[in-house]
Amino acid sequence: MTSHPDVAEAYVAGAPDEATGEAVHAFVVPAPGRTPDPGELAALVGAELGADSVPRAIVTVPGVPVATSGKPDKRALLARHRPDL
Repeated sequence: MTSHPDVAEAYVAGAPDEATGEAVHAFVVPAPGRTPDPGELAALVGAELGADSVPRAIVTVPGVPVATSGKPDKRALLARHRPDL
């Protein structure tokens, strides 16, 4: 997804899913002045990696929380932006 001009950063995280056991959710930080279209990004992933690789959800976020280790905090992403999970 980071190859798309509307995306500055992209992260994926697995979350429990009733149908499959676990599903991938993607979080994208938009490039300055851009608004990523989730449907367009899903189509891009499907074309590049195959339909099985398309995330269950693609959520645009203003930034990514960082863990004390300095790495992206994927649990915090899920908790903040997908509290329904």
